[in-house]
Amino acid sequence: ENPIIKNWFSDKWEVKTENEILLNDGSILRPDRVIINNKKAVIIDYKTGIEKEEHKKQVRQYADTLGQMGYSEVLKYLLYINFEQTEDFKIVEVK
Repeated sequence: ENPIIKNWFSDKWEVKTENEILLNDGSILRPDRVIINNKKAVIIDYKTGIEKEEHKKQVRQYADTLGQMGYSEVLKYLLYINFEQTEDFKIVEVK
């Protein structure tokens, strides 16, 4: 029912779930979900527990890599499930 999350499951997106991205140094990134429409990409990473800066750093790295791959607009979200046991979920847009 959430309008942000609902959009992530629209058929306008090509969905990549846990696809590996091979970096120049041989390391691999594996975002939970990337949805793509032309040159726009949305990264969604699922987490449990409380917000941590390291989660934001990880999603920013995914976004930087997608930018280098030619995506001109990359939005970044963290979706915390069972957030602090008081809410079902929490959406954090990463800037």
